Amino acid sequence: MVKVSPDEKVNRSLRFSWWDGTFASVMQGVYDNYLAPFAIFLHATAPQLALLTSLPNLVGSLLQVKAPDIAERKGARVPIITFFVFLQACTWGAVIMVPFLARNDSVSLLIVFVIALASFGIFANSPWSSLMSDLVPAHIRGNYFSWRNRSLGLIGLGASFIAGMVLYLFKTKLWLGFTVILSLAMVCRFASWWCLRQMYEPRLAIEEEDYFSFWMFIRRWRQSNFVKFVVFVAGINFGTYIAGPFFALYMLRNLGMNYLSYTLVIITSPLVMLLMMKAWGQQADIVGNVKVLRLTSIFIPFVPVVWLFSHSLWYLLVIQVFGGFFWAGFNLCSINFIYDAVSPEKRTRCISYFNVINGFGMFAGALLGGYLIKIVPAYFGYQVLTIFLLSGIVRALIAIVMAPRIHEVRQVKSITSSELFYSVILGRKD
Repeated sequence: MVKVSPDEKVNRSLRFSWWDGTFASVMQGVYDNYLAPFAIFLHATAPQLALLTSLPNLVGSLLQVKAPDIAERKGARVPIITFFVFLQACTWGAVIMVPFLARNDSVSLLIVFVIALASFGIFANSPWSSLMSDLVPAHIRGNYFSWRNRSLGLIGLGASFIAGMVLYLFKTKLWLGFTVILSLAMVCRFASWWCLRQMYEPRLAIEEEDYFSFWMFIRRWRQSNFVKFVVFVAGINFGTYIAGPFFALYMLRNLGMNYLSYTLVIITSPLVMLLMMKAWGQQADIVGNVKVLRLTSIFIPFVPVVWLFSHSLWYLLVIQVFGGFFWAGFNLCSINFIYDAVSPEKRTRCISYFNVINGFGMFAGALLGGYLIKIVPAYFGYQVLTIFLLSGIVRALIAIVMAPRIHEVRQVKSITSSELFYSVILGRKD
């Protein structure tokens, strides 16, 4: 465990946070990778898969507009976090019961419960991020969060692999396999809730001048560097989610993959992300988050496009390595930029508004993809491959237009993009 402060209360809180993250990572591995296959098992259509991805992001994001007000009225963040995490854990029980509660329209009921899962998780996210940013000193955030994300991510990947193996072993009784892995997610979220209850919270004083509404935030998009950053990230995720709901459909239904092959493909990119986060975090501490965001956004548009050229398992594994390398830097520095750019008093509100806009971008992208997949021409026999191409084009346009408009908020070392790339590859720290 990394010791970050001479204050034992802070270190104890971070230890419990790590255990919370351990259990939450197991749950998240199931949430991210197996809810779509669960829906496919329940005979979901492509538009239903798009709704399964888009509606939870939209509803959860709209609710989060009020999250800062609740936290400020309460005067504390830990009670808010634990309340919504407990509700999320209970909702997993409802997800487990979906096949038994609605045999004729089980996918629609699953979508309702996943909306609840996402909403409760998003409501807890912004106060949790604000709390963690107060507990971890600014000068080590890049290294600390890259270490935390890497160690907990490996746990989540291990859980994802085990879940995939469970489904593979229960391939003749998939309903039982899904019951096992969904139950694991529920139990781990309850354990996560208990750990969060043990955390210490530094006092946060919110003054009247720290208040600003969501519409006040939006109106400043031409002047505010932070709002431009939010639009940039939301735009990239908009393009990503045009294709995002359909990778599982393409692999399981179109390519006829078994669950072992599917699991190998889906865990490869996150594994590479975890392995590369330390290198990206070290460089971000030196050259700044914006430099990393600009470089990675050049390559992220190619990630869905290269799926068009082959459906060999080994080829898909290679391109997952490619995607994981660049997504590692983008995701890590997106979070760390918020911590750098926003004062502690405004952080909960800014994180909430970031999540609102980002969630709306994901919703709009998935909804657009669900509509287009019914009408676009097929590429090599598959309409989903045309959607992958469109996703890459949209990401590229967003990167070209928005990335140059974002500026670093702290003093950093000047470096070219090619120097940064080779520094990450070679692991240089100077």
